[in-house]
Amino acid sequence: MKKGYDVTEYEKKLDTWKWRQRAYAIKERDSFCCRQCERAIDLEVHHLKYTTPNPWDEPGENLITLCSICHHAEGRDKFNGPVPAPILEMLIPAIKEVRSETRK
Repeated sequence: MKKGYDVTEYEKKLDTWKWRQRAYAIKERDSFCCRQCERAIDLEVHHLKYTTPNPWDEPGENLITLCSICHHAEGRDKFNGPVPAPILEMLIPAIKEVRSETRK
């Protein structure tokens, strides 16, 4: 995030129709799957960089789709790889089920 920018003001912008449309477009571009683990549920859009004052104006190359687990890991410790195997093992059945349902 740019230095000196009011975080609460930015968070308010994330609760607008413009951002929801942009976030949907990014999720669609990423085939409605997490770019880290390929999970297809609880998807969020992550900012790799903050280069504009409005989130909906951010270039697509600065935005990626992550599931909530990977997004949380990204924010906590700057995620450096795939979701740990024990977590993925718990998620794989749910991921497969969701994928089969969405492809029908």
